[in-house]
Amino acid sequence: MNLDPKNKLKFTLIIAAIASTAIAGILHIFMVPRSIDRDVYEGIFFLISGILQVFWILPIIKDWNKIWYYIGIGGTAVLFVLWFAERIPGLESGKGIRLSGNTVAIEAFQIAFIGLCIVLLRRKLKKETIYVSK
Repeated sequence: MNLDPKNKLKFTLIIAAIASTAIAGILHIFMVPRSIDRDVYEGIFFLISGILQVFWILPIIKDWNKIWYYIGIGGTAVLFVLWFAERIPGLESGKGIRLSGNTVAIEAFQIAFIGLCIVLLRRKLKKETIYVSK
């Protein structure tokens, strides 16, 4: 991690982003056994999603190029949209949205990851702008 010890805010943001994507990914992986019994493709989807979310620790901790932030934000947003779209029939029929503790946790951590990555990306872009203008 390329951090200046004085920059505690950046360190805190990075740790929070890493924790949020890691927890969401691990929770997705924990869903694989019961999902794979119902639908093999659903189980594979949760496995791949979880692995990718845990992988996303690396681009954040290593502070890779900004494209990795865009991909992380976009990929996580797609997972959230897929989750919400799957619940729309319940809203239309008046049955409501089925929520479990696991589901709420995953979606909360994914939303947190998106927000934290946006903040980190904005700081990164602002830093690049300062260096370009000097």
